[in-house]
Amino acid sequence: MAAFFFGATRFFLKLFPFFLLRLNLNKTSALVAIIPVIFYTFIAGLSVAAVRSTIMVLSFLLALLLDREEDLYDALLVGKFLGWRKIDKKLAF
Repeated sequence: MAAFFFGATRFFLKLFPFFLLRLNLNKTSALVAIIPVIFYTFIAGLSVAAVRSTIMVLSFLLALLLDREEDLYDALLVGKFLGWRKIDKKLAF
């Protein structure tokens, strides 16, 4: 979900040189991808797996927005340790 909107935003921004010259491509794409990820979590019913994956994806996108190292393992750890107590009990990858 996040990858689709991230890629679609990059594709559409590349079509318009005006926006491409004035906006940071990665940051704008990451910012746009946050909204559908949160929306999809609510559609999925806020299940433990959906919330855990949302936390991981949002931490990855936040790292892109803050120009931090994009390390997937850090995103997994954030999903594990910042989750609810339900997530700790039912952690399965």
